[in-house]
Amino acid sequence: MVWTIKTVKGNYHPIPLTIFAVPTVAFILALVASIIAVVSENVYQSTYKKGYEAIISGQSTVTVNNNRLSVLAINRLAFSTPELFTIDRWSAYKDPEGKTLTFSFIMNNYALDYEGNLKRYNEALDGIVAEAPEFKDKKETVKWIHDYIIENYDYDYSYESYSALSMMDNGVGVCNAYTALFSALCGRFGIEYGVKTTATHTWNVVKLGSVWYHVDVTWDDEGSVPQYEYFLLNDREMLERDRGAAHFGWDDTGISLTQFENVRNILFLLSAAFFIVISTVTVLPTVYIYLKK
Repeated sequence: MVWTIKTVKGNYHPIPLTIFAVPTVAFILALVASIIAVVSENVYQSTYKKGYEAIISGQSTVTVNNNRLSVLAINRLAFSTPELFTIDRWSAYKDPEGKTLTFSFIMNNYALDYEGNLKRYNEALDGIVAEAPEFKDKKETVKWIHDYIIENYDYDYSYESYSALSMMDNGVGVCNAYTALFSALCGRFGIEYGVKTTATHTWNVVKLGSVWYHVDVTWDDEGSVPQYEYFLLNDREMLERDRGAAHFGWDDTGISLTQFENVRNILFLLSAAFFIVISTVTVLPTVYIYLKK
């Protein structure tokens, strides 16, 4: 079979039909990436919701499907949802067939009166926010939060204070508490945040513009004067400044499915770019395509 192109009026422009193949494939891949992203996001969010409702109702265990998205969702509950201050730590175990994961949460005394403590938690955060000056941009806001925590709180060497509320109540906290309080204040000021975790440490990431940066308030707290060795670092800078392995092999929590979103966005942009080039560079009058045997 032979494809030919004929125009109704104007000059004849032979256009190879293969120029439409690349944007078409790009569009299909973008569509597939979008579907994967939507399905994965639904799994992630449904697991998160199930765990959240279980915890605030006082349950100490929740069982979910055994997959990477479920682990990310539970990580987000434990480390990146500061209002769940009833959780100190958690562990997980698989069923004999490996199909489900049961997460067991170690709850603290705040769970005995969650609603009352939630009210105190919000009032304490409101009090901190009331002390804040006017900010010219988000970077300045993030710096103020970072400095405020370092200037007003200390590390808990008794290793008993794990939450934002515990830190506000007692004035001390471990890295989980630093991270949770930083997260809570970022949320109050409309700063998009997340949490990074390893086997021995947790710290924050914040989104400024379209870029994510690491902020480790715990390791910048070496006294009452804030340090900035771990403030607004990219991935490479964070690993270069690592002490031992504390920042090595982190997991994403609070930043869901960015890999799918990035693939989808890139493919859509490529597809759009090809179509723009075709329509701009090639002068196309009304085109008819005839198929001849």
